[in-house]
Amino acid sequence: MTPIRFVTDEDFHGYLTEALPRLASINNLAVDVVRVQDREVGLSGESDTAILLWASRNNRVVLTHDRTTMPYTASTLVAEQGLLMKGMIVVARPRDLPASRNVTLRELAEDILIEADDLSDPQRGGWDYRIRYLP
Repeated sequence: MTPIRFVTDEDFHGYLTEALPRLASINNLAVDVVRVQDREVGLSGESDTAILLWASRNNRVVLTHDRTTMPYTASTLVAEQGLLMKGMIVVARPRDLPASRNVTLRELAEDILIEADDLSDPQRGGWDYRIRYLP
């Protein structure tokens, strides 16, 4: 099974980053998650453009909480420079959701995996160029 490859933006919630591989193994999925601040990535403090270019070169789906600049920068790079982007999932922080939503971090991690599993299927169009928002 080919793993779904993610890179998390610098401000992405640590619990979600750690939970994805554990939940994936329970659900018979394979994921590979790195963080921009990991030594082998080396993008701590870098611009959205630098992160998106690295993600493109390394065939990784970007996970971010940034609902404004990251999706805008990605769309601009795809449209104006022909960036070959694997995709992006923009995940709401639980604290940013209305109290009536009462979404847990575990539920958000599960939603990421459901979305990733669905979109990783090439018969459904695959990931390329897609930006998804959760929830």
